[in-house]
This record gives sequence, structure tokens and C-alpha cells, in this order.
Amino acid sequence: IGLGIPAEPLFRSASVYAAAENRTIQVTVTAIDAEINVTKRYYELYGGEQDEIIVFTAPDDLKVKFETNDDDVVFVYNGKITALGEGNANIFISLVDNTVYKADMIYVKVKVIKMPTQIVSSAVSTVYNRDDNLIIDLKDIKGNPIKNVNVTVDLNGVKNYTTDENGTIKVPTNVLSAGEYQVNIL
Repeated sequence: IGLGIPAEPLFRSASVYAAAENRTIQVTVTAIDAEINVTKRYYELYGGEQDEIIVFTAPDDLKVKFETNDDDVVFVYNGKITALGEGNANIFISLVDNTVYKADMIYVKVKVIKMPTQIVSSAVSTVYNRDDNLIIDLKDIKGNPIKNVNVTVDLNGVKNYTTDENGTIKVPTNVLSAGEYQVNIL
């Protein structure tokens, strides 16, 4: 029995709906907060010395990189500092992955100074033409021998010597005439 209501037509969306307007929607993804800390912010090293920068990150175990602003003063690799030459340098520490974490960077200061040296020698008393030597040792302030360094000695005339593996030079005295001599080590 028909009530005069037509049967439902098949639903066809393309023919029923108009196209929607194009829209641009902004999506913002914020990087995760991160922090870099070190145990020391200042290093004073003698030329040739090494030290290490101890780094802590939050969150833990983030990867960091180290860069210096003066390669003539310090070399740095994986946090290990090697003092190369006299001067001042900064070592910058930053996160390797800065797409996930907010870029954090800190720096430490490094001052490199020349290591003081000391000359160790004793007075010599000898007899004319005997094969005795004036022994001179060159050491750093820590008592380590300084090897392969040129030393100028003025003992009745100026002569250059090179320290051996023990930081020692031997100045012959058998060529001196009888008398007393003042030795200048330069």
C-alpha cells in the first residue's frame, strides 16, 4: 500500500555536497626541554697537559658535541682537552640532536700557560784534563725531565747542547785551564 511517499533514492555524496573550502591549519610541535651541565666551568692547564670535561644532561645520556674557538690553544675530542699552546680558549658544548630537544649550549673557559722549568745542577770540582762533566738537568715543575730541548751554556765560551731522554746535558770540563769559572745557563 502506498502512502504517497517516494522510495529513498540511493545516496551519492558527490552529487549532494558541495566541495569544502581549502583550509590551512597550523600544527606546532615543541621541542623537549633539555639541559647541559658540567662539573667545572674553568680549566687552567700547562702546555701539553690534559683534562676532561665531565658533562651531565637532563634528560640523561643525551649526546653532546664539543667545539673550541681556538685550535692553536686547545684540542678537544669527546670532552678530553689537550692544552696545545699558551692562550685562552672557550670550548662550546651543545646537543647533537637539536630536532627533538631544545638547543641548549654552554661553554667552559680554558687558560693554557707555559709550564715553568727548573735547572738542576751541582758545583763541580775537578782536576785539569780529567774527564769530568758538569751535569745539568732540565725539569718541569712536576719533576719530569724535559727532553730534546736546546740549552745554551756559557762556560768559558757559549755552546749549545740538547737535553737527552732524561732531560740531561753533559758539559765537558776537561778542556778548561786551572781556575774558577762562572757558568751561565740560558
